[in-house]
Amino acid sequence: AFFRTIGMLEDSYLKGLRDLQAGRLGAISELQRCQSIEMEKKRQQAEQAEGEVGECVVLDVQSLVAQHVSEIDAIELHWRTEIEQLKARQRASYCDLVVDFFEQEIDQIGLEASEAAEPGP
Repeated sequence: AFFRTIGMLEDSYLKGLRDLQAGRLGAISELQRCQSIEMEKKRQQAEQAEGEVGECVVLDVQSLVAQHVSEIDAIELHWRTEIEQLKARQRASYCDLVVDFFEQEIDQIGLEASEAAEPGP
């Protein structure tokens, strides 16, 4: 029963981790899609304003790139933190399971020893 529980626990841990990693990839992909659209709009604005305010457009693009990098860094940090918290919860859960199993085994050994020490009728 213990090893079956360990196997099921491992499966659930892997699924939880895979789900978070898939969420991370999905969030990054969506952010990159939005950033690509935003950058394309900025490029079109630059084409329309070519010659009029060229330096201002360059600064806008640089600012937008810096914003995009910052957004990617923030989302990476968020998901890295989520994954690390999940791993910590999983480790704690596993430790609790092992300690509980060990305590049950010790109790069982103590019970068997006390039954063996009792004088028979």
